[in-house]
Amino acid sequence: MIDAGTLKRILKEDELILLSRAEEVGAVKVIVKVISAIRDSDRSMNESQPKRDDNDLKNDWVFKAGGISRLNDVLSLPQVAANIIKK
Repeated sequence: MIDAGTLKRILKEDELILLSRAEEVGAVKVIVKVISAIRDSDRSMNESQPKRDDNDLKNDWVFKAGGISRLNDVLSLPQVAANIIKK
């Protein structure tokens, strides 16, 4: 997960406010829905049929686990920004 300090270095205060409200915006809701669906699909595949595939990393469970972690980071950004603003 991205930490608050990193996010504060990357974004200005007005950008943090926008990010904290991202899930309220219609277009962003759709993006979050798609990201969540991709993450859930990959997680389900890893849990039900994990396999190593050095020839095609898109099918490799370790590669997918890294992708799931990054998607979780993206999905947590609005909450991290909201926590920064509250402080």
